[in-house]
Amino acid sequence: MVLSKRIVLASLALLLVAGRARAQAWGGGATIGVVNDVEHHFRWDGFHSKDIAGYLEYEIEKKVVVRATYGQMNVKGENAGQTFTLPSGEVRTMPDLTEDIKYATLGVSYEFFEGPFTSGMFAGIGGYKIEPDPVPEEIANYRDNRETSFGWHAGVDGSWQMLKHLNLVVRLTIHGILSTQGRYILSAGGGVTYRF
Repeated sequence: MVLSKRIVLASLALLLVAGRARAQAWGGGATIGVVNDVEHHFRWDGFHSKDIAGYLEYEIEKKVVVRATYGQMNVKGENAGQTFTLPSGEVRTMPDLTEDIKYATLGVSYEFFEGPFTSGMFAGIGGYKIEPDPVPEEIANYRDNRETSFGWHAGVDGSWQMLKHLNLVVRLTIHGILSTQGRYILSAGGGVTYRF
């Protein structure tokens, strides 16, 4: 079974067992955002592409939340724009191809209450599946690897209560993907959380 599926199943099992004690502590939501590859440098204009995620969360004690997330980022390939030499000796530049990175993460968030606004810090582990776009056969050996790897994530978020159970959420997350090439991707997004 793929690592990301194991993480999601284990997360759901944990949440189901814990949920019997306090059903009102459950929550779920979705976010959409932009991503920035920050492995070599950070630029404000580097945010592009997208990150879409859905999550389930459970408050295990006051202001301590366990969150299971499944999402997909569309990012620029690690080798995009790099030069390479074909066996014929011809030097070429890799086109600006993109790749999808599907991920499943499990993390813990520590929230700080500040009136109708709640801020928090979170961190956890996850599985990442990298799926590069297809390329012409002659450059297939030079594109990013198709692989599944382990990784970690950490970040900060803020939440505003809009209605009794509905919160507006903003989240800044860094993903450290321990793939062959190693990727560090910063995601900035927003969405909604519904807490039961």
